[in-house]
Amino acid sequence: MSTEVPVAKGEANPAHNLSFWKRLSMRALVGLVSIWSATLRFRFTEEHKAKLMRLREAPTLVVLWHNRLFMAPQLLRSYGASNKMAALVSASQDGAWITTGLNLYGILPIRGSRYRRGREALREMVALRQAGKSVIITPDGSRGPMYEMKPGAALLARETESSVFLLSINYSRAWRLSTWDGFFIPWPFSRVQVDVRQIPAETLMAVESVEAATGILKAEMDAITKD
Repeated sequence: MSTEVPVAKGEANPAHNLSFWKRLSMRALVGLVSIWSATLRFRFTEEHKAKLMRLREAPTLVVLWHNRLFMAPQLLRSYGASNKMAALVSASQDGAWITTGLNLYGILPIRGSRYRRGREALREMVALRQAGKSVIITPDGSRGPMYEMKPGAALLARETESSVFLLSINYSRAWRLSTWDGFFIPWPFSRVQVDVRQIPAETLMAVESVEAATGILKAEMDAITKD
């Protein structure tokens, strides 16, 4: 997923898609993740659980770091309402794999980044928020740097006057891949701590710039991120 939405060159380039056999293999992988998640022990307060379930009735903008994506679709399908959600995904070949997975979870993919389909993706996200869907964004995607809060999330929140739901999925034990974001894959039977914070739209609208709103989101997100 990605938030590198504002401005792009070569936006007319179409998004990459997977072949039939690759889509089939992704279906098998999603099935494996579902089995995997059944072994995990999720931990969150009743308040956090209530906030997750509130996404069913009050769609909003959901923000999480790229390296926490492994369990995010499964978690949001279990406690939120995936059929009311869309997610920004890179238009690259790597993004095509994520797109296939999101479709299987019932989450609508929005293809685009700063490098391809940026303006189109921003227009689609604004329209979907106005239509009452939640939009999921990884603000450091799709190419990093890790934990950099790019301005796309704050821009979209201010444009649509949306509150921002910050989601952090922290693992007691996990493998970390040698990728730009140090992607987490939790060990089977490990504990998963879910932390959430909700930033009201009024807080982000009250500051004078997108950069200032981005700084608020970055500080709040760092506070619930545990490596």
